[in-house]
Amino acid sequence: MKTRSIILTVLLSSILMSGEAWPSPNSVFAPDVQARIIKGKKKISGSFRYSWKADSLKDFGLVKWDSTLAKAEKGVPVDFLPSVREAIGMLNQGRRSGDDLKVSVHAFAWHKAGFFSKAEYSIEILIRNKANEVVFGALDVVPVIPKKAESLADAESELAAREVASRLKEALNI
Repeated sequence: MKTRSIILTVLLSSILMSGEAWPSPNSVFAPDVQARIIKGKKKISGSFRYSWKADSLKDFGLVKWDSTLAKAEKGVPVDFLPSVREAIGMLNQGRRSGDDLKVSVHAFAWHKAGFFSKAEYSIEILIRNKANEVVFGALDVVPVIPKKAESLADAESELAAREVASRLKEALNI
């Protein structure tokens, strides 16, 4: 009986600790953008848990990294943002016409893999157009999926970064 209660306690704790509360105290989003994202679309297959896209976001050129707002909070592995930057750069392989977009990622939490859980990153994504207007915002907890590794040398941050780029590709219809 005691073993059963211990197992249930551990299971419940791992479920409750999964994901990070949002908005983060250090959010890159202004309060009005936060409200738009929460009221925006809920998870669409393959996309972000919460996202908002401006009606004006239709045709665009390159998706460029914006280091001015990109940041990782204390505790997030230092190789995560460079991995995301590289993965997002891979989205620019096709030809598109229009103004370039600037994307920044704020990684505000990282949870190590546990007995009942996968490693995951809590992130915010902010995309601005040439006029510096917010045209897309997203919030999600991105899991590390070991089955998607291309080699044994792939780090957890690379796997999560590829998942971020995959969801961004879906959300932007690239």
